[in-house]
Amino acid sequence: MTVIEQPVSGPAKAKPESILRTALRNGENQAAVLEQTGWDATMVSKVLSGGAGITIDKLNAVMRALGLTITTVEYMDYLARGNVIGSNCHCARMNMGECGRP
Repeated sequence: MTVIEQPVSGPAKAKPESILRTALRNGENQAAVLEQTGWDATMVSKVLSGGAGITIDKLNAVMRALGLTITTVEYMDYLARGNVIGSNCHCARMNMGECGRP
């Protein structure tokens, strides 16, 4: 099998705002956000409509409730590059240890 290396950088297909909006439209997610943040039931619709924002002190709770995380592009590039290296390592795939090691 030939492994095709994919680029590890480039424009994002979905913007964080879109991901957050989609997640907040789900009823179970809304309930989790309300529980984690202590918001009243109208707050999610206010955020979705642009009538209110997520304050810094509530951002971690919202992200935790939705199962999302914020990370750096450099870290994601590191993970992507490691996956490419690992998938191209013939020795490791054949259960023969690391490539280049006796």
